[in-house]
Amino acid sequence: MTDKDSGERKVIEGPDERYIVLCGTCGARTRAYRTKGAETRAWVRGDIIKGEKQ
Repeated sequence: MTDKDSGERKVIEGPDERYIVLCGTCGARTRAYRTKGAETRAWVRGDIIKGEKQ
C-alpha cells in the first residue's frame, strides 16, 4: 500500500468536474468523486486503485 502522505488531489475537468487523489510515487489513486473531500476520505481509509508509475 502506498504512503498516505504521498497523495495529491487532482481535478479532472470536464462537464462534471471530478476529484481524485493520486500518488506521485507509485501511481495508486482513488476513484473519481463529484464532491471535493470525498476523495480524501477514500484515500485515508485505503480505498485505492493500485497503479503503476510509468
